[in-house]
Amino acid sequence: MSYSSRCCFLFIVLVPVLLLSCTDKKTEEAIQLEKALIFAGDNRVELEKVLYHYNQCVADSLKYKAAHFLIRNMPDYYSYYSPENDSIKDLYQAVAQKKMSEDVAIEVAQKKFVPFLERNQKVIYDSHVITASYLIRNIDHAFGMWEKQPWGKYIKFEDFCEYILPYRVAFEPLSEWRETYAEAAEQILDSLFIGSDVLQAYKLINENIIMKPDWFFTIRTSSVGLFDMSAEYMWNNRIGNCWNRTYFTTYLLRSIGIPCGVDYLKQAPKSATNHCWSFIVDTTGLTCDFEGGDHRMPIRDRFVTFYELKGKIYRKMFASQKLQLEEVNQEKGIPFSLSDKHEKDVSGEYFPNERIAVRCENIPKRTNIAYLCLFNNSEWIPVDWAEIKDDTARFEHMDWRNIVYLVGYYKEGRIIPAAPPILTTEMAKHTISARPNMQKKNKMRLERKYTEAPIIIFLRDLLLDGRFQGSNSPDFKNTIDMHVITQRPPGSYLTVKLDTVYKFRYVRFLARDGIRSDISEVEFYSPSDSVNPLKGIPMGNPPVDGDNSHRMEMAFDGDPLTCYASANLNNAWVGLDFGKKTEINKIRFAPRGDDNSVREGDEYELKYLSMDGWVSLGRQTARTYFLEFSGGPDKALYLLSNLTRGREERPFTYENDTQVSVSYTHLRAHETV
Repeated sequence: MSYSSRCCFLFIVLVPVLLLSCTDKKTEEAIQLEKALIFAGDNRVELEKVLYHYNQCVADSLKYKAAHFLIRNMPDYYSYYSPENDSIKDLYQAVAQKKMSEDVAIEVAQKKFVPFLERNQKVIYDSHVITASYLIRNIDHAFGMWEKQPWGKYIKFEDFCEYILPYRVAFEPLSEWRETYAEAAEQILDSLFIGSDVLQAYKLINENIIMKPDWFFTIRTSSVGLFDMSAEYMWNNRIGNCWNRTYFTTYLLRSIGIPCGVDYLKQAPKSATNHCWSFIVDTTGLTCDFEGGDHRMPIRDRFVTFYELKGKIYRKMFASQKLQLEEVNQEKGIPFSLSDKHEKDVSGEYFPNERIAVRCENIPKRTNIAYLCLFNNSEWIPVDWAEIKDDTARFEHMDWRNIVYLVGYYKEGRIIPAAPPILTTEMAKHTISARPNMQKKNKMRLERKYTEAPIIIFLRDLLLDGRFQGSNSPDFKNTIDMHVITQRPPGSYLTVKLDTVYKFRYVRFLARDGIRSDISEVEFYSPSDSVNPLKGIPMGNPPVDGDNSHRMEMAFDGDPLTCYASANLNNAWVGLDFGKKTEINKIRFAPRGDDNSVREGDEYELKYLSMDGWVSLGRQTARTYFLEFSGGPDKALYLLSNLTRGREERPFTYENDTQVSVSYTHLRAHETV
């Protein structure tokens, strides 16, 4: 049947009628559309062309609704443009094509482009520039795929509008992407796919497109102002962080009519970061989570992305969502982290049963809202809210796996505690209140300011049985052991004063057989009270995989965030040639790590959290790899800050004379909330 024959009659409409719903009464959506058309200014005519195009025929009634959906939500969307941003993208294109290292790209960008980036950056609103032909192509393609695919008949129109129809995902520059992505995906499905299971379709697409070629994963693009890249750019370059890769996956699946979207956490429970991943709506209406480019496939009995602590989970929506918080909040001030009109709390899909009730203390006047917060290394970030009723705030659907939460009030742009911090315990399924006991004080020995991941402990253990040796022969004949590492070293520098004064031209660190020589810093001193390490010419095995970032010089550069890693697994070593016999009185070394252990010479401050905020227990300069503080109240939540360097710090408790990370360790019950 031809297009014209399907059109039983024409709707003869004037432009003002386009602003109305099918009745004479303006609905909320019609009012929203009218505002969007007014916002478009001179470009209003392009948007009206789209509405008129689909309002000519009854058969296009759903496309008209789809156009209505896109246009009425369009004023909130925009992208950024500057010549400098284009230049930075060119640099990263060279990185993706392995024509330039990322270090060089960042150095060039920061010198030549970043200083001018913000000054020359322009905001380009979709409503002001988008063309009718662009929108019509997007709508027609989306509908074509929806109608074509075997799973399409199971997809509700509402899900189609949110998870297939949108022409953009975030705030990336607009580009023509549907045809390019769809052509590649269809080639895979046409040759390999049978049936209507969208998860199986994704599996084939992931294995044959997303994972090939390898994604150049980096979190450093933000350091040069490179955030949301266009769909076209990512297709050509396959580079970026978890957000970029998730957007890439979203484009790809939506281009062939698979309902797909982005779930994310605003604030990670154990770091200063956020994170995102993908989901697919399957033929039963169930959303299945996954990470594009990862070998773990989406499954219906959940959860693929559960390996990471999450706190609260939100979903990126194209349509503007009602901010209920605005309606019920008496003071009207809303934290920035909860002000996004295009997100939906979907924590209930991941954590259907978890809930807590918290009794609020010292409730300020005209305050009826309490916020559930996570720590971001410097402040508490609201991730959920609840009305206070009978002095109690009830929160639902949060991650329960050994996470510290704070319930607080939002006053003058900051969070004030409403109750002691809450520590959730996965195994016991109860909460612990970290209320400081001022009647009992602890003497505390502290070695770190940030959660120690298992990999850091593993890297420390790599040095066990390692030997610091000296010789007067370059092939290390007649070698003498100056020091052997017999127990797990601390995460920071360890100083070893030698009982014997040695005199060697050649010195080295030799790893035990069967592992690489993998160490961050190696230093030799004379005399023992010297603060300047001896200088020499680096020597040893070549770096693993020929990687210059792990070359032997890295063991002597004074930077504990760089490291040497040998290619050899046996007789693996790195050392120095002093040029002549040299007296050695002291050795100082550091394992490979994150530089968050206590570092000799740095100044630190210890604080605990009270109902009035953080309270200082004093400052001191570290004399070795640990600190000792007195007067710390029992059952409190603590924070150790390095005032000399670094930004990463995480709350912890102090139990049984031990510093306990609340992100990795099950906690003993002090008292339940």
